[in-house]
Formats: sequence, structure tokens, C-alpha cells
Amino acid sequence: MLLTLADAYDGADLPAADNVVATRFVSHAAVLPRAAAVVTHAGMGIVGKATYAGVPILAVPFGRDQPEIARRIVEAGTGVRLPARQLTPERLRAAVRAAVACQPRAQAVADELRQTEPAVACADAISAVLDRCRLNA
Repeated sequence: MLLTLADAYDGADLPAADNVVATRFVSHAAVLPRAAAVVTHAGMGIVGKATYAGVPILAVPFGRDQPEIARRIVEAGTGVRLPARQLTPERLRAAVRAAVACQPRAQAVADELRQTEPAVACADAISAVLDRCRLNA
């Protein structure tokens, strides 16, 4: 298991475990191809990267837009949601298993995304809006 903690890493008081590597940061591109699932607070960045990589997601939202992003993960069938207030070791284990079971759908969504090239589609849509604005100016 890989645990990335960003700025919390320096002050983290974690129990030692032989099967856990804790670090401040690791490149998502380096680890997502080997991941069985991603457990995340449902930030847009990691959700987008995991979805594009076909990795199922366990979303544990804490605030801001995270509950809505977690809802969309569940709606898409690419993962599951566990509310932070319900987080226990037992529920976490069960939710990870449920997320891993979403792998076929997560892979199907990733395959669709790779065919549509989302960044290109977004740029084309913005260009079309700008063209219409110029015509109406």
C-alpha cells in the first residue's frame, strides 16, 4: 500500500507496517498503472487521473466540491463513496473491496476517454464558443 500525505507527511504520527510505504509525494503516472484502487478525498486532480487510467476509486470526501465529485464517481460506476463521518477500519476495508469490484466499469470509462481525447474536445468546445462570440461582436 502506498500512502501519500503531501504537507501532512512531516507531522504524521503513523504506526509502522511492513506493507505500507508513506511518503510526501509520488508521481501518479508512476503508480496508477499498478494500482488496484485509489482511496482519495475526491479532489478533481486525482479523480481525473485515476479515471483516465482506469483505476477504480474509493472517495472519502471531506468538503468543498468533494461530495459532488464523489457522487459523480458513484453515478459513473467507477467507484464508491464512503462518507468521512462513517470511516472505520471495517468500513474502509469493505469499501476498498467494493471499489476494486468496479474495475471493469472503470476500465471501460477509461477506454472511452482515450477514444474521445477529453483535452482536445474541451479545447475544440472553447474555440467554438470563442468563434461564436467573435461573430456576435
